[in-house]
Amino acid sequence: MEKTTPYAHLSQPRENPQEWYLRPLAIAGAIFCFGPLGLLLLWFRPGTRLYIKVLISVAVIAVTVWATVGAVECYRGVLLYYRELAGVTGAGS
Repeated sequence: MEKTTPYAHLSQPRENPQEWYLRPLAIAGAIFCFGPLGLLLLWFRPGTRLYIKVLISVAVIAVTVWATVGAVECYRGVLLYYRELAGVTGAGS
């Protein structure tokens, strides 16, 4: 009789091995953390349909552009605020 452990299935090779970085959760995490750089993993993932890759890429790029424009507008607002503050206190002259 062969001894089995509760974790014997972990040493068995999987039927359909896939690298961890090509799994959907890893790709979503990479896109969330690194933005458009995470799209590389999506495009190198075999088995994903082209229209899914295009839709996700367009969405990520649109969100990136929106966030960049928002950050620039916020920076301009803060810069204007500090210029006005410097003018009121006389620290600028």
